[in-house]
Amino acid sequence: ARMDPRPGPLLLMHPSGPLGTVRSGMILTEVTPALLAEVETLRDDFVAAAVRAQTAGFDGVEIHGAHGYVLCQFLSPTINRREDRYGGSPENRARLVHEIIDGVRSECRADFQLGLRLSPERFGVELAEIRDLAQALMTQGRIDYLDMSLWDVAKEPVEEAFQGRT
Repeated sequence: ARMDPRPGPLLLMHPSGPLGTVRSGMILTEVTPALLAEVETLRDDFVAAAVRAQTAGFDGVEIHGAHGYVLCQFLSPTINRREDRYGGSPENRARLVHEIIDGVRSECRADFQLGLRLSPERFGVELAEIRDLAQALMTQGRIDYLDMSLWDVAKEPVEEAFQGRT
């Protein structure tokens, strides 16, 4: 999205484009696709944050891919309208998550704990796709733990195909 230029910018990312420079009292006017280089920078920033956490003495990090934040937006077929390697199929929409995991694993020590937080519903994500992604990551041993943000464990799924199943 584009906003009129004023001092003090904060750049927000969105899979179909950066949301532009956000300033107090401004209104989004349009969304433009994020450049591939911006997506790659986003990936590298996640990896760099994990390295900083390790350097600071932490034993691990949790990648936040839930609650409508940027990685959740990439996973969403509703929000992510990209036509490059980060959009389209579930595999392409999950590519950024995989690349971040690969980057953290290659840049941090072998015993550095790596978790992933996902939302199984809402924010345009589809439960079956998130389930399949989580299952693959856990089965392949690519993450040490999964934080599935469910809000309420007694809540019925929104998607009809999953209702009534426990």
